[in-house]
Amino acid sequence: MKYNFRVALILVALSLPFVNMPENLAQIPGGYNNADKTDQDVVKAAKFAFNTQRLKQRRSISLISIERAEMQVVAGRNYQLWLKVKNNNQIQQVTTVVYLDLQQRYSLSSWKVEKCKR
Repeated sequence: MKYNFRVALILVALSLPFVNMPENLAQIPGGYNNADKTDQDVVKAAKFAFNTQRLKQRRSISLISIERAEMQVVAGRNYQLWLKVKNNNQIQQVTTVVYLDLQQRYSLSSWKVEKCKR
């Protein structure tokens, strides 16, 4: 009984620093966290994504807006972006992932035409 009380006390003490922590500081290590959609790095990733897709499709694609952005720190950074684009005079919602490696090189991991699920 004494052992269980000590374990419970230790667990409570370890969790105290996280009580009432601001949301922007309570990030999940290795997980995606909200990013400011006007952040310079987010905008660069979005422009890279739509330029890469435009060249791949050989069609006229233009970026209308960044609807939402999340970032994941890995060996580099992943940017998960929800974009509104104009593709052949048609408005589409796109979910894309752009990877920025440690040498500051971008690559397009995915591009899916789908509505923002979050």
